Amino acid sequence: MTIKEITLKKQNYLTITNGTIELTLSKDYGPRIIRAGFENDINLFEEVNISRKTPYGIWKIYGGHRLWIAPEKFPETYMPDNEPVNIKNAKDSITISAQVKKLNIVKEIKLKFIHKNKIEVKQSIKNNGRKNMQLSIWGLSVMRKGGFAIIPQNKKKEDKEGMLPNRNIILWPYSDITDKRLKLSNKYIFVKQGGKKPFKIGQRVPDNWAAYYYKGYMFIKHFKFNPNETYPDFNSNVEIYSCDKFLELETLSPLYTIKPGKSVSQTEIWEFKKGVKQPTLL
Repeated sequence: MTIKEITLKKQNYLTITNGTIELTLSKDYGPRIIRAGFENDINLFEEVNISRKTPYGIWKIYGGHRLWIAPEKFPETYMPDNEPVNIKNAKDSITISAQVKKLNIVKEIKLKFIHKNKIEVKQSIKNNGRKNMQLSIWGLSVMRKGGFAIIPQNKKKEDKEGMLPNRNIILWPYSDITDKRLKLSNKYIFVKQGGKKPFKIGQRVPDNWAAYYYKGYMFIKHFKFNPNETYPDFNSNVEIYSCDKFLELETLSPLYTIKPGKSVSQTEIWEFKKGVKQPTLL
């Protein structure tokens, strides 16, 4: 793993690469991974200049990948993360973390190359308060404009006879079920980036992956799913948010109860491919 410090638009960053995949991490805010893709190639994440006023200050989306906690709640979810982060380098990994004092938590993302085109992304939340907390670890990747998300459809039976339901589709109040960005098939759900109005969908995905396709590039998130656990948002462990400026590819952990001083984590494996034939939409 090679690490290099860079400055872009008066902001300080670190780039890490294994010679195939390159990530750019912010030193001045976060923890955020602002760029991701093949070395010397396009950024598969989108950088976005959008902000929102909160009672705690100005929250900025920045773009890239961020670590949140679910269920979503205003203003707590939109706690600004505009301060410098802590960075620890190890032989084969790098860890970025930050205290969120008003929420009594510590956010941490540990990155480790595990293959020439795969990265292990371990996301952790520590309870620094004096009371138990219930939350889900929520990893949101803001994807490059012009592509579409892919969610695999569960084909397995939930019981031997196949009498129980095995799939769900979760919608938000602003989601239009007739939205043309949404394409359904028996194998996949597709959600296109774009549109004047926001659209969001969630689903329970036992197949342990979800992806984003952009002009021959494929970004795949692999994750663990536990059918015996309860997930937020009507049992969603994958959520897709699409708007005119970006698309978010989101994964969620089960709802954990964290005791004071303890941590929980959720790991995503990011896989990068290029030269991929475009999947056929309906």
